[in-house]
Amino acid sequence: MLEWRGIHSTREDLERKIGERLAWSVAPSFRETAQGWTLAFDPDELIAMQNVLNGDLWSDWLGSSCPALVVRGTESKAVDGALLESMARRRPNTQLLSLRAGHVTHHDDAPGFNAAVRQFLQDLP
Repeated sequence: MLEWRGIHSTREDLERKIGERLAWSVAPSFRETAQGWTLAFDPDELIAMQNVLNGDLWSDWLGSSCPALVVRGTESKAVDGALLESMARRRPNTQLLSLRAGHVTHHDDAPGFNAAVRQFLQDLP
């Protein structure tokens, strides 16, 4: 993500740095300046926010038993699959859905994601 920093000579250069899998979701943050193309946010701040989110949040997660669907992309490098499996196993009324997808499951497998969410919602009491 740090390679996203700075000014890029063209929009295409910036897209290449971000990569095909994520460029579609980051594109609304592309900004053209007099010097070239950049992002509307600072990638360093995004990393800092992610670091703040890392921690022991089990009491928050286990503090509710309302129905929940945990969606896991089996090819995600962003979240450990074992953690998501543990989340579903430890919390009442929680289902785990594993899709052959990366971290952005609703994009990588939209039909599978949509069908599973529809079914989850239909099965709610």
